[in-house]
Amino acid sequence: MRFKPNEGSLMTKADIIGLLSNAVEESLDAIKTENLYTFDGKSGYSLGQGQ
Repeated sequence: MRFKPNEGSLMTKADIIGLLSNAVEESLDAIKTENLYTFDGKSGYSLGQGQ
C-alpha cells in the first residue's frame, strides 16, 4: 500500500513514523518501507500496478 500526501502538501519523516506507529498499534506488520521521492516535480519511482 502506498501513502501519499494530499495535493500541495509534503509528507515528512515524522508523518512516516506516525503511520508506522499506527500500524504497530493495530498489530499490522510493516515488512518493507520505501520513500517515494520526486525530482524537479517528476516521480523518481515507478508507478504501482493500476496507478
